[in-house]
Amino acid sequence: MLLIANAEMRGSWFAEAVILLVQHDASGTVGIIVNRRTDARPADLLPEIAELARLQSGLYIGGPVEAHGLLMLVRSDGPPTDAEHVFGNVYVSGSQPLLRQLLSRADSADRLRLYAGYAGWVPGQLDAEIGRGSWTVVPATESAVFAPDPNDVWHRLRPPARRLIVRRDAAIRIAGSLP
Repeated sequence: MLLIANAEMRGSWFAEAVILLVQHDASGTVGIIVNRRTDARPADLLPEIAELARLQSGLYIGGPVEAHGLLMLVRSDGPPTDAEHVFGNVYVSGSQPLLRQLLSRADSADRLRLYAGYAGWVPGQLDAEIGRGSWTVVPATESAVFAPDPNDVWHRLRPPARRLIVRRDAAIRIAGSLP
């Protein structure tokens, strides 16, 4: 599933965020912000992995938790070693041996996204935020997670804004609500 930040999240860390949930169970929730590409190079975070210098894609901000750690989302027809299935052909991992293996492939730029940090919630916290209307939950798609222009993803997926309608008699109602 994807979490789409609603307009009320403006001004917060998660403003205009699109988050892929990679774990949601009794121990809490973990997600990765998929639409915050930076100008930083992945090699800057892990200079000991020489193969990263060849990777042309930028580093993404996955979230505020463990911002110096590296997670990767991998698009693969089969389950990669040391990776957890998220949905469809998408897997998550933090394995450096898997990263090195993927970087040796010619198509690694199309199959790999690297994220510094992740977003996390304690049990019940995300459910409460969804209940308050902070997030819209939609099914995850590979086209959203691996979008060529990640800056456009939130604009494509966000729910339509609710409009205030003011009538002459000064009664206010939200469009679509009962009169």
